[in-house]
Amino acid sequence: MSRKVVLVTGCSQGRIGFHLCERFAEQGCTVYATSRRLETMEGFKHPVERPMMDVTRPLLDVSIDQARQAFGTSTFSILRVAKAVIPSTVERKQVLVVNIGSIAGHIDVLAMGCKPFGVKVMLVAPGAVKSNISTNQAAALELSSTTIFKAYFYRAYESMHASEGKGSMPTDGFARSVVAKALSPNPPSYMSLGGNSLLCTFLRWLPH
Repeated sequence: MSRKVVLVTGCSQGRIGFHLCERFAEQGCTVYATSRRLETMEGFKHPVERPMMDVTRPLLDVSIDQARQAFGTSTFSILRVAKAVIPSTVERKQVLVVNIGSIAGHIDVLAMGCKPFGVKVMLVAPGAVKSNISTNQAAALELSSTTIFKAYFYRAYESMHASEGKGSMPTDGFARSVVAKALSPNPPSYMSLGGNSLLCTFLRWLPH
């Protein structure tokens, strides 16, 4: 049986993608890791190939350029990777696309479009998972001089570190669970895990 080939995006050290690479490689997969900056992917314990924005602040304080960058990273990049990879894999009939999305909601359009070709799509919605994302966000957090949210700055700062609080799931444990499901004979189309994941999934169905 040939080795499974895995392409993982967002693999900066300390992030979820980094740990997913480690766990897929541990299971004998051929892993290709990608990141916007090559130097952020140092420290893999297993053989991993490395070919060469988060915005957490009040919405009214986000500049148009920052919004474009966030959409480019979190939305358009997913479409670019899908368009580049999926068409060349449909003949294999054993392809799984795993999208680490948001616990706030998910879109099934990609899954519906790929289903006729035997390409499965699995959306993973993380709850509170420990990673260095909050540290990176905190370093970039800066309110504009004309902001109306100055009095609430500390709340934005606290929200960024919520994933580091009590009940948060270790990143490596999260990665192991995702890899186990992804490599199973029948991967689920949706899974959510991490701190408060069940509560958030329940609350999102309640009237706002």
